[in-house]
Amino acid sequence: MSILIFLLALSVLVFVHEFGHFIAAKKSGVKVDEFGFGLPPRIFGRKVGDTLYSINLLPIGGFVKLKGEDGEVLGFGSEGSFVAASNPKRLIIVLAGVVGNLLLAYLIFVLLFLVGNPTMIGKVIISNVAKNSPAEASQIKPNDYVLKVDGVAVTEPQDFINRVNNKKGIKVDIVVEREGSVLNLTAIPRVSPPSGEGPLGVVVGFDSHLTYRKAGFVQAATLAGQEIYKDLALMVLGLKSMLNEMIKGRAPTDIAGVVGIYKFSAQALEVGYRIYLQLVALISLNLFMFNLLPIPALDGGRLLFIIIEMVTRKKISPKVEKVVNNFGLALLLALFVLVTIRDIKRF
Repeated sequence: MSILIFLLALSVLVFVHEFGHFIAAKKSGVKVDEFGFGLPPRIFGRKVGDTLYSINLLPIGGFVKLKGEDGEVLGFGSEGSFVAASNPKRLIIVLAGVVGNLLLAYLIFVLLFLVGNPTMIGKVIISNVAKNSPAEASQIKPNDYVLKVDGVAVTEPQDFINRVNNKKGIKVDIVVEREGSVLNLTAIPRVSPPSGEGPLGVVVGFDSHLTYRKAGFVQAATLAGQEIYKDLALMVLGLKSMLNEMIKGRAPTDIAGVVGIYKFSAQALEVGYRIYLQLVALISLNLFMFNLLPIPALDGGRLLFIIIEMVTRKKISPKVEKVVNNFGLALLLALFVLVTIRDIKRF
């Protein structure tokens, strides 16, 4: 049952993304050759107007085939073709997919605040301090509660970790609470910490309890927006930290593939439907963020091509774009396989 619910949730996330492309294309005058639910092989199809609406065997999301999307093959330059559309229209069509994921996450959070959004109330706590570490030198002690880093309040361990990682080799101000007293401390996180220790030399945890925050519709709409902003800000910090590790030649450890996401979703489902919906919203936000990365084969890669055309006012050859996108797709598939293998070993 957990597998079926996971596949349903994944299908909704992908379908919403593709539906965004579909609606934007229709409104922009770009013809849609096929709009399918699930992935081929096709079970059923019916053509309405210029579009074939299909139901496919694999119930995972959906897809949209735009006329002229592969310009050198499908009517490059012809009327109603994607590649022949103006750059602003192409920009809207490409962006519509990630906007769909963002909107879905927002609506889920609105619903959660209406029924009671699961919220962890608590403080970031220092669990352990390594000997001869910057934390020890700055008088940070176990059981200290971390209140602020560089004047910014931290409410989650990962937020604290990301902010410290971004200040390697640079003085960082840390405000802690110790036995009811507030202390202002400073430390310089290490650029190359010993194995098994972080830049600061601490282990952090979260002294918390779960509560359910409920609100009326107007307040729920506001709180959902604030939740989206907070989660995206944390994702940006996490992405920055991950890229820094990759630049240094280290394999990122915070990436989960389909197997890992299923494992987390199964655990969330055991806790309750509200925790599960919260996870679905976060996955939708991750899809929003990931697809905006300027990587070939992703929406962000296509946006980059369109922006280059808008700046240079020169049309990029569809053949060149296809080769680059195919190369990007091959890299993404290789990453998918590696992450899946690691997830299987881990879980």
